[in-house]
Amino acid sequence: MEKKLSSVDEKSVVHFQEFSSLKEVTASLVLKPEPYALIPCTHESGHSNKYSVLLYSTCVISSEKSSSVSLSSSHKGKDPKRRGLESRSQTVSSSKKSSENEEEKAAIAYTQVRLKKESETQKAVGDKIAALEAEKANWATEREALAAEVAECRKLQEAALKAYEELEKNEDKHQEKMDSLLREINETKLKKNQQEDDMFDELDELRRQLAKYESYVEEEDNEEAKALSWTKPITTDAVKGTEISLKGEWKGTTCGGSLNHLTWVNNPQIFLRVTQEATIDFSLFQPVVADKKLSISFYVFKTHSPSAKRLVRSYNDSDIVCEAYFSSLKPSKVHKSATLAASPNPYVIVPVTFIPGDESPFILQLKSNVTVEATPIAKQNEWPTIEGEWTSSTAGGCTNFSSFSKNNMYLCRIKNQTKATFHVSNVKASAISDSISVYVLRAPGEGQKLREYNSNLLVASGQFVSSHEGHVTVNLKPGSYLIVPCTFNPNSLGCYTLRVLSEDTVEPLVLLPEVSYVVQKGVWKGSTAGGSFNYPESWKNNPQYLLKIKKELTITIVLTQAADNKEKAFSIGWSLTAGSSRLTEPSSVATASYRPSLSIVEEVTLKPGSYVVVPTTFNPGEESSFEFKITSYTAGFSGQLSLEAL
Repeated sequence: MEKKLSSVDEKSVVHFQEFSSLKEVTASLVLKPEPYALIPCTHESGHSNKYSVLLYSTCVISSEKSSSVSLSSSHKGKDPKRRGLESRSQTVSSSKKSSENEEEKAAIAYTQVRLKKESETQKAVGDKIAALEAEKANWATEREALAAEVAECRKLQEAALKAYEELEKNEDKHQEKMDSLLREINETKLKKNQQEDDMFDELDELRRQLAKYESYVEEEDNEEAKALSWTKPITTDAVKGTEISLKGEWKGTTCGGSLNHLTWVNNPQIFLRVTQEATIDFSLFQPVVADKKLSISFYVFKTHSPSAKRLVRSYNDSDIVCEAYFSSLKPSKVHKSATLAASPNPYVIVPVTFIPGDESPFILQLKSNVTVEATPIAKQNEWPTIEGEWTSSTAGGCTNFSSFSKNNMYLCRIKNQTKATFHVSNVKASAISDSISVYVLRAPGEGQKLREYNSNLLVASGQFVSSHEGHVTVNLKPGSYLIVPCTFNPNSLGCYTLRVLSEDTVEPLVLLPEVSYVVQKGVWKGSTAGGSFNYPESWKNNPQYLLKIKKELTITIVLTQAADNKEKAFSIGWSLTAGSSRLTEPSSVATASYRPSLSIVEEVTLKPGSYVVVPTTFNPGEESSFEFKITSYTAGFSGQLSLEAL
């Protein structure tokens, strides 16, 4: 029989549940099999309220132990106030007791629900633990796979090391082979040098024999040369027949020298027309000149067109049909016979001295078994020629460079479809170390140079392989073209000769004038950095310029801000308004779209009159120096407009 506690010893308290203002408090305890006292209470005395106590166990209770957990109430030992409350509770009507039973049932049902939820929670926890165990197993599997992969990588690494070692062995073998090849090359060079020495020895012997031979014929040749009267040269008026003698002279620029020199094309040249196969004896005579031996000779070239003109390009060996050995006797004579086939195309005879600059008169004599015709190439048989120069302002380089448009440009008009070769050469004293060539482009407009290179306009271009000459051959349809001779790199200075070699008549080339322009430099700073139309109060403070135009022009306006603004380029633009005094309100007849660029370019066509141009930044307060340039590619542009600050 349990007894009511008369007092509570703190040491005997198994559990104390903190006070709570909730409708219920719960606690879970693990208890040993012995009696306990459960004391429900309020925090302060004097508070009356009903309560119920529910005690349940989570362990399975057998029928034999069904009374092992019981709850009994005792009023013994209660304080007087508690006993008074319970006394009053006992006077409650039976209907209230019934209500208390219903509340107890509800509490029991609630407890069952909670037990069910806890059971479900435990099951979920169990499922989670099972999933974690499965994941752990998967991790173990992946770890094994990773270990296998690492092992495979190690095998590959070992294989790579073995391959590298094998490669090093092979490299040693290749090095040995290379050393062997180098030794063979050196031995070959030694043999070649020895052969060259032997060849030079043979050449010296041939020279000695030639000198001995010349000594035998010198007297005979001199007798024949003395028979010539240089005061009354043996020449004929006829240029057609079986015997022809032509008088000529090497002087000044016509002293071109032998084929060893690019200037050989400047030598006198003679057309030889052969209408039927002819065997011709060629003789070239030259007198003593100031006790100086002049070594002379001549070449005979075949041509490839009935309308052929002076030879100006590099020759092909296959085009030489006859050439004489150089002679330096006093006076000199060279002689050579050749059989020439009949041809509608003329042959060209070129008498030469060995060294450029050697001046002397000469006589060319031809003796043929049939009638031939020989005429010196006259001016009308010269190719159209232009002399030009690459200066610091016209040496723009090839199309790889933005300065290409600086080059001299020549307008070429073609009336009938023709095949033409444009040939540029540098055969004067001003040697150029850079390679040279020619571009052919479609002209964008009559009398207009290119503002910048446009690949869509390219018709043909020559190769840059020589510093002495370059050319391009192209079939041209009727129209206008730009011919642009240039060096490969910009700022390669020197003189050049431009020739047009065409099967049909080509109008003379016209050098297009340099692009003229007017320019003003200014600054946006402080109050003059007024911004765009969006800021009318400050816009009027921007720099303003008066533009006067005398005739209708298409002009190009270029506005450029300071180069140091490259990292933070302001958006810049301009407006153009008819007028002659400073503007106080925004207005325009033409504008440039604002763009964040160092330079903007716009084209506009204007009628004669006065205009006010206002360059600006987009926002006020953006400070920078600037350049305002106006150019035109219209013919006769120079002097037709002016630009001044207002």
